Amino acid sequence: MGAATWALAVTAAPVRAALVQCALVRAAPNAAPTYQVKLLADPALILGRDGVPLERVAAALGLREPSGCEVAQYIDDARLSFAGQGWIVRFRHDDDEDRIRLTYKTRFDIEGDGTDRAAVEEALDRANAHSFDAGTCNYTPQVNLSYSRATLDFSNKKSEPAPDRPPGELPDRDASRALALERLPGKMRKWPAMPPGWAEAVTADSLVHGPVRQTNYPGEILGHRTEMQVTPIRDADGGESWFTEITAKAATFAEAVRLRADLMRILRAEGWLLERDAFKTDLILGGHRDRSCSAPR
Repeated sequence: MGAATWALAVTAAPVRAALVQCALVRAAPNAAPTYQVKLLADPALILGRDGVPLERVAAALGLREPSGCEVAQYIDDARLSFAGQGWIVRFRHDDDEDRIRLTYKTRFDIEGDGTDRAAVEEALDRANAHSFDAGTCNYTPQVNLSYSRATLDFSNKKSEPAPDRPPGELPDRDASRALALERLPGKMRKWPAMPPGWAEAVTADSLVHGPVRQTNYPGEILGHRTEMQVTPIRDADGGESWFTEITAKAATFAEAVRLRADLMRILRAEGWLLERDAFKTDLILGGHRDRSCSAPR
């Protein structure tokens, strides 16, 4: 190596080190999610035939009068292409609102039941690699802890005025496709795992999955604000049942783990806990096609 070449290499070395250090400093930290516990209760034991919580259950869980009803539906194609890439497109309309709420959600699985901090951090790392990080301002991050499964969700929420739409009514298939395409977020349009135009093509070929009507009962357990969500579900085989979910929010990982353990202990002691996961979207995308929103009889 000549003297000039050697001098250039020596000069360049600290420059390269500085550039590497700069890149490390500028890398966005992981997102800071909130947390939600989602558990299923046995509808055969806690609901009457009309789907209303029994008096004893309402007293034990501190349930109050329902805060309202909301109707939700999802769009995806027959192959569930959005779901296959971890994306969910949901429409909601409450019975007292003059707007349609549209949510684009991407979901990262967490290994285990969500009570392992390292597994949650690993999911946050994966999300960061997909540009979902602390600097992602228009997506709200949330960790969902259920019975044996947990997810990390990033939700992009939009709304569309609907002053003349009857309470709880949602757009039909064609209108849903058009609205979803019009408001499609950039991260979904440019999803790196799929070719350009993928999200637009799936939207244009989407079906309506649902709708389903959910009644919300606010409550309180051990000082924690909770909510029981009761939804009539009709599965792909035509069977009917109630999906009865108890949810509670937490600000930190440690609080969420304690809250999950407390709720499971209380529900299990009463014999009300269903030992399976509470992810209603999977059921709806898997076969629910009831456009009447009527309760099972």
